[in-house]
Amino acid sequence: MGDGWNDLALLEAAGDAWVMGGAPKELAQRFPEDRQALHCDEDGAAVVMEAMVQGDADE
Repeated sequence: MGDGWNDLALLEAAGDAWVMGGAPKELAQRFPEDRQALHCDEDGAAVVMEAMVQGDADE
């Protein structure tokens, strides 16, 4: 997960990258819409991780 240009290498190398809400539009557009999490103010990382643990991260 990342939300800034400094995270680009990590996101590109990750097998399952998620871009956080609030990331620059140009960065977010590099990744599929279904891999864009909610903003950190909306607990986006926690929501994604909880979905992964429950086995439904694609929903």
